[in-house]
Amino acid sequence: LIAALSQRMQEAARQLQYERAARLRDEIDLIARSLEKQSVILGDGQDLDVVALVRKGDLAAAVVLPVRGGCVLGKHASVWRDMVLAEADLLRGFLLAYYGEEGASSEVPPRLDLSASLGAERGEIATWLSERAGRKVALICPQRGTHRRLVEMAEHNAEGELARAVLRISERGRALERLRLALHLDGPPIVIDAIDISTFQG
Repeated sequence: LIAALSQRMQEAARQLQYERAARLRDEIDLIARSLEKQSVILGDGQDLDVVALVRKGDLAAAVVLPVRGGCVLGKHASVWRDMVLAEADLLRGFLLAYYGEEGASSEVPPRLDLSASLGAERGEIATWLSERAGRKVALICPQRGTHRRLVEMAEHNAEGELARAVLRISERGRALERLRLALHLDGPPIVIDAIDISTFQG
């Protein structure tokens, strides 16, 4: 990938497209730094996804840490509001959506380390994932060791996502309250429309 981007950067520079070349250079730097930060977590080179679910009131966050060749390669996060489902049902729904045909994951690894139990649905979800992957997929809730530490890392990431969501919600609420007071409204605005008048003549 870096070699292909470098070639495109050099071609853009040859064609005097300096802004494009600079963007490609920045992308190369970002990828290189990302690769430097990857650390070998599992010495046996396993492929798995670590899935954590965290709740706070009616907010919930799920984080997936994909581990490929023993290295954590990134993070996928989802945050939901107004969640009333039980934890096992919420985790089940997330797995079905994330690993579904239109989901965020392009592959199902041979193992998923989960932060919570799926309860009675575990066998059904494991069968469905195995069919999607074309091989057996193990669903495990690790209790100790490196795999448990990976789950704790994913939970910590999910807690961070929730904290950011709470901050966004409170900032939005404060801004709407200021707007309500400035416009002397009975309640905060529900819909705000904007019109671009820059193309009007006059």
